[in-house]
Amino acid sequence: MKTNMTAIASRLAESSKVFVRTLALLTRPAPTRMPSCCVNINALLLHLCDFDHELYGYVLKWLAYPLRHPGAKMNRALIFNGGAGSGKSLFFNRVVTGLYGGEARHVNDSVLTASFNAWAASARFVLAEDDLTNQAQVTLKRLISSDIVTINGKGVPEYAEPNRMNFVFLSGAADFLPASVGDRRFVVIEVPPARGPLFYRAVRDEIDNGGVDAFREYLMRGIDLGTFDQYTLPPVTARVRAQVEFA
Repeated sequence: MKTNMTAIASRLAESSKVFVRTLALLTRPAPTRMPSCCVNINALLLHLCDFDHELYGYVLKWLAYPLRHPGAKMNRALIFNGGAGSGKSLFFNRVVTGLYGGEARHVNDSVLTASFNAWAASARFVLAEDDLTNQAQVTLKRLISSDIVTINGKGVPEYAEPNRMNFVFLSGAADFLPASVGDRRFVVIEVPPARGPLFYRAVRDEIDNGGVDAFREYLMRGIDLGTFDQYTLPPVTARVRAQVEFA
């Protein structure tokens, strides 16, 4: 009985991988040089971008550029807005933070409004997942736009260092965009509803079996950045166009 259950589980896992590979192959233009061992992670990001290939390509390059140019600060933060279960946290908590190791930070309102900010020292990637008070919004605006950050640790003198932090903000709220921050600093990505459980099972299986390292390799060597840099404008999606018109 145990052997049969193991065989069934193995077939289910392989079926989910085939499903996601097929999904990735059917969407065109397909990414070039996509390693077979991280196709599910790429498919998840494509899903989070609602299969907008131009936007997906922009996010891939946004992720790749600071990895290839350590210390580069992207001119815009990313906001992924959508309901629970879509895979936002799975992608950014399990995959992207893994790309940065000890230089990744996870912050919320209490962290951003605290008296001390030693957490910001040497940080390169910051993931925010919380509703923000006005005070936190002011701090966030400064951290996104400033070239220098002052580190204030408890019991030690303040000091300044280059601000190398790049921000991603995850939200599921209707009024997620902090009005005081300024829309032009954000690329807003509306995330579609969640897919079926097999999709996410395949992604988790890939993450647990070397997918993060494979995705890092893909970002480092599998993408042609061309003229892309930290100042490259995002695709003019409907949401971005509305921000430009009404900001």
